Amino acid sequence: MSSAEDVGAQAAELDEVEQLGRGLEDVEATGAALGGELEAREQVDGRGVGGPGHLEPPARQLLAHIVDEHDAGNRETGRQLAIAEASGNESALVHACYFRSVGLSSQGLHDEATELVARAHELARRTRCPTDLASAEVARGFASRVEAEALDAFMTSDDIARRAGNRWMSAFARTEAAGLLVARGDVDQGCAELAEMIALWYRAGEWAQQWHTLSRCLIALHRTDCHELALEVVGAIEEHATLGVAPMSSTLHDVALDTREALITAVGTSHADELRRRGAACPIEEIVLRTQRALLEGV
Repeated sequence: MSSAEDVGAQAAELDEVEQLGRGLEDVEATGAALGGELEAREQVDGRGVGGPGHLEPPARQLLAHIVDEHDAGNRETGRQLAIAEASGNESALVHACYFRSVGLSSQGLHDEATELVARAHELARRTRCPTDLASAEVARGFASRVEAEALDAFMTSDDIARRAGNRWMSAFARTEAAGLLVARGDVDQGCAELAEMIALWYRAGEWAQQWHTLSRCLIALHRTDCHELALEVVGAIEEHATLGVAPMSSTLHDVALDTREALITAVGTSHADELRRRGAACPIEEIVLRTQRALLEGV
């Protein structure tokens, strides 16, 4: 082998090693985000969510939405959509449409979200893949501004996903349905469902979804007059995540933020601040277990 060929081979080998390292960092980063270690996740990236970092779209858009950096999240979902379109893989394109639509719906950008929902459904009808069909229904639920239609979409997604054995998608859809049940006044049923979802996400160790679930539990705790615990939950969410971020329908987003203000008014600003500090300092596992117990006792 000539020296030029040798140098070229070494460069190719180094590039392969670097790409592998980046792939492993992406896996580590996604795991940190799912595990709720948001600071660790940003350290793995090394350049912040909004920077030009090298992580692939799914990991970057996940963290961007969790920490409420919508511009960064929208860029990444747009990039994922372009990659899926170029791939020619219709299932990948359904997933990209679903993910971007949910992010946009959570920001109240319903027109583009609705267009993506229609596209996801059209593709899913062609692929006939249960996960594609369930994903399209979840996207429909988030994009809908009619409570009954949104609830129907989430329950349909749960049914499709459960029959297909996709437990994650089923749980995701059930969590949203439970939040809507509480918001529309079906408190007992919604509380029972949320208690089950808290236990499920806790067993799975999926803290990204756990924080979203706790945001819905906040509404349930308020409706069952557990005001002090609700404010501790607010403190825990504010310490480790962000209240009301995607994925969350714009309706539930407004209800969650209004509920926080109603709780502060109910107990007084000084006591509310004390409870939020207590929640921020409380072990996360304790917050989860106390919330689950309160929801079950309220049923």
